[in-house]
Amino acid sequence: MKIHFLNSIKIKAICFPILVTFMFSYCSWVLIDSYNSQLDFYRYFSDQQKKSTYSLTALFTKFSTNHINIYELLRQSRADNDEERLYESIRNSLDNAEQITIDLSNFKIQYQDTNTDDINIKLDSLIMEMDNYNKISISALKQASVSTSHAYDIMSEASKHYIEISNRSVEVQESIKNITDNHFQQFNQKSKDRLNRFILLIALSISTIFLLSVYFIQRLTKPLFEILKNIQAISSGESEIRCKIESNDEIGLLAKEVNKLADNLNYEKLVGNAKGLFLASMSHEIRTPMNGIIGISELLLTENKPKETREYAEIINGSAHSLMTIINDILDFSKIEAGELSIIQSPLNLYHLTYELIKLYQHQNTNKNVNIKFNYPDSMPKMFIGDGDRIRQIINNLMSNAFKFTDHGEIVLGIKIDTESNNNCTIAISIKDTGTGINESDLRNAFKDFFQADQTHTRHQGTGLGLAISRRLAELMNGNVSATSIVRKGSIFTLHLNLLLGPDTKPSLLKAHTSQTKRNYQKNVLLAEDNIVNQKVATIMLEKLGLSVDIADNGKICLEMLTQHPYDLILMDVHMPEMDGLQAAVEIRKLVGNKSKTPILALSASALSSDQEQCVASGMNGFIAKPLRLKNLIYHFDRFFV
Repeated sequence: MKIHFLNSIKIKAICFPILVTFMFSYCSWVLIDSYNSQLDFYRYFSDQQKKSTYSLTALFTKFSTNHINIYELLRQSRADNDEERLYESIRNSLDNAEQITIDLSNFKIQYQDTNTDDINIKLDSLIMEMDNYNKISISALKQASVSTSHAYDIMSEASKHYIEISNRSVEVQESIKNITDNHFQQFNQKSKDRLNRFILLIALSISTIFLLSVYFIQRLTKPLFEILKNIQAISSGESEIRCKIESNDEIGLLAKEVNKLADNLNYEKLVGNAKGLFLASMSHEIRTPMNGIIGISELLLTENKPKETREYAEIINGSAHSLMTIINDILDFSKIEAGELSIIQSPLNLYHLTYELIKLYQHQNTNKNVNIKFNYPDSMPKMFIGDGDRIRQIINNLMSNAFKFTDHGEIVLGIKIDTESNNNCTIAISIKDTGTGINESDLRNAFKDFFQADQTHTRHQGTGLGLAISRRLAELMNGNVSATSIVRKGSIFTLHLNLLLGPDTKPSLLKAHTSQTKRNYQKNVLLAEDNIVNQKVATIMLEKLGLSVDIADNGKICLEMLTQHPYDLILMDVHMPEMDGLQAAVEIRKLVGNKSKTPILALSASALSSDQEQCVASGMNGFIAKPLRLKNLIYHFDRFFV
């Protein structure tokens, strides 16, 4: 999506400092220009005043000199009989006096722009006095040839005018000086006023810029915080939240992209939910027939059958478990990706778990020249607390890889305790083979999803998930899987687990415990199961444990039978027609009396953690995953009957 350049935040961000710079530049220019104009005017006026003062002073000096010359001519007229030379001197003095008057008039005209009315009036008065003085002086000089004493008397009158002219000249000069001082003060005052206006303008500009900044920041941060709030809501699971910002700038574009992201997440959530439902359905459909195969094979192993029959049953049982392992690889990978896989901690016999796997692969080793060895120290405890099914799954994946890629030599399954502190043990389970080995580049990728070292598929088939799932399962149990390998010499895969010591780990007691695989509970059990095969398998297993079994085909019938007869325990299949196990459990807990407290164990072919949480939330007391195994039933029944 393209953004119009006028709506772009980048353009706005660029224009804002440009506008600020322009405002400050304009204000500064106005101040400087005004100051320079005033300064030029002041300089011009000051220069004019100086020139006028100088000119006036020069005129007065010339006037004073001429006045002195007149007196000197009068003095000379007494002793000098040269009338012609005297007349010439008098004529020059008179011309000088008239010229001074003319110069004074020109002075007034020349500086009339800078002179005030008061100065012009004083200049007019000064010119008038000079005219009077000139008239009297001319009269005195004319009388000098007739009567010198009378000329002196006339000049004494002129001297009075001279004194008046001198005083008025001083007044004019003082007026000019006062005007200059006033202009200077006005200039200073205007400069101060101009500076104050500039400061006020700057303050207003800064305030305007601040308000504009707050406005733009609000325009910018408010939608950003709204987008951030929506992102946090979306990340917390509220996929229906959308940004309601429709601006045409980058913020609007960001909001639209966040909405697209929310739409994609919502779509992925819907796909994930559909995927989860599909996996749950697939898990149920696959585990249901496997429940019959594994259940019947385990029942055969409990019977006193001929050795050959028992071996067949063991092979069937082991192969069924291997098939379940492959199926679980695919289902577990999806559950891990969805965060639905949970680790169930329960007592496990590590010796029996690993020995059963060795026995399974020894049965499969009929067409290979491979020696399969088992190394479990006698002094090492056998009972631990952990998820036996997941540990078996990891070891089986590692053994399966070793068996596929080893055609001769040996495969050694070894178990040892690396460290032990109180009841906490670090167990190292290693599978060493003399197979084809893995080169360094493939070994680095061996634990990646769907990776297969043999990409041609000409020798060994597989999902490419075994090692990846093994690593993830180990990490879920706070462990890890490591590997070393040399091409054409073999590989060593090691599973490191932190396990708690289980109950009764002494060898003497362990033998008695492991041999005690039978129970005779003598209790009444209600089995709610709609699948006929599962009914048959579960009934045989329960009866072997000394339990009396009644069967209900769905939750509704189960509820009716419970109201009519007392039962010590209910085995409730989760998925049933008419009324499923979850709804039936809720209705049972609503009953009045002790029947509402009857223990309920969920039976489900789905092993998703969300399904287990739903069972607990509905009021059930436990969860047994299909396919059913006697040891799992015994473990759960002992909680209620022993």
